[in-house]
Amino acid sequence: MESRAAKSDDPAVSVASILFPVGGGPRLSTILAISLFLTLAIAWGEKRPVLACLAWLFSFEVAFQVTSLAFGHHVEFLLLGLGLVLLPWLTQRGAKPSLSFLAVAFGLFAAWIAAGFHVNVNAHGMVGFDPAAEALNEATKTLWAVAYLVPLLRSAGWRGLSREPPPGVDAEGFALDTEAADLDAQGRDLGRGASADLACTHAASGEPVIGRIVGQE
Repeated sequence: MESRAAKSDDPAVSVASILFPVGGGPRLSTILAISLFLTLAIAWGEKRPVLACLAWLFSFEVAFQVTSLAFGHHVEFLLLGLGLVLLPWLTQRGAKPSLSFLAVAFGLFAAWIAAGFHVNVNAHGMVGFDPAAEALNEATKTLWAVAYLVPLLRSAGWRGLSREPPPGVDAEGFALDTEAADLDAQGRDLGRGASADLACTHAASGEPVIGRIVGQE
């Protein structure tokens, strides 16, 4: 009984239970961030937040695993390989980060590397726990997630305010490629021109204009 009480009062154990709520699984911050992306996907009825979430996780893992390899740490080659394969496809599907936020995340990652790239793990009672390294780890990964979250929130402004997405974005919110975006913009310009011509024609003939324009949209 005394040993159990002592173990429960151990600060390292308390920290471990907060940082790693599911034992040796992901950190609490990672679980919360994934939950936020999934909540947006459900609320918007889109798969774009899911792709952005995957792009965040795999892009961070690629950087983390490559750095671990350079420092001689344990490397999850499966995650590294999946990240290298999936990242180009996810980026092509429009899962692109905010470069400004990503630059800040890179700066924190560089600071973490400069500090020795210590990684706290939930093993052996959190022996060797480094608060500074944990802060850099958490801050880097969180800002990395924010870099992929910000473009999603910026693009959310047209929902409910306009019946069509902004130029360069398809109906599901994915970024169009350059050629498709140009065609999309040209089509919208032609549509606006046709509506203006129609309005002028009906105005000259003395027929009601507003109702006919609305009916054409």
